Amino acid sequence: MRVATTLRCTTAAAVLALAACSKDSTGPAAVVDPGLGTPVEFNGTLAAGAITGDISITIAGSAASARVVGGGIQFNVSGSRAVVPVSGCLYLHSTTCTAITGTYNTVTKALTFASTSPVFTFTGTYSSARVSGTFTGPGGSGVFVVHSGTVQVFCGTFTGDAAGVWNLVRHGNDVYGVAVDVGGTNSLQLTGTVSGTTINLTFTGGTASGTISGTSMGGMWQTALGDAGAWTGNTSGCRG
Repeated sequence: MRVATTLRCTTAAAVLALAACSKDSTGPAAVVDPGLGTPVEFNGTLAAGAITGDISITIAGSAASARVVGGGIQFNVSGSRAVVPVSGCLYLHSTTCTAITGTYNTVTKALTFASTSPVFTFTGTYSSARVSGTFTGPGGSGVFVVHSGTVQVFCGTFTGDAAGVWNLVRHGNDVYGVAVDVGGTNSLQLTGTVSGTTINLTFTGGTASGTISGTSMGGMWQTALGDAGAWTGNTSGCRG
């Protein structure tokens, strides 16, 4: 695929238990970054030229202090509290868990984690309930994306003027994903939305659209340079 260049709660104790905040609170909902308070689990997908699968990671919590500042939340993180453990599993087109471990920095929002057999090394950044980044492994380099909360992971392929891996993660009405051509030359981050059964996606230098039906997705993609083709994915495609 060628792409164009181109609630507020009133006490610090309540902050650490956001689920107890009233639905009727005014203002935007507070978002608590991972690594502070309780552990946060993320699930999603990864792809390289010859690699597909899904990934699950958990960022451990810490005993960082918190206080309410001007109706918002401010966390005080210092010393060893800034770095917390990361653990999880890679499922490389298999039901077998390949264990991963690493660290997350609550100040810089950066993650690094890796597996030992086979050796995969990941680097990413947390932002707005997502972690996205790149990895290297025996099958080359690729991209990954994971999201906190309840998600569906769809693994599949794209074909046409280019071909490769096309994997998506659905969280509510939002869709995120990764696409990598067979040779591993182009790695793309996909973002978009679901409205009813209609999916609309964008990536650097192009767009895609399609439909979702239960555990399957599919549609068409095109780039600003005129390349085009089809894509498809399903929830059983990541591990088998």
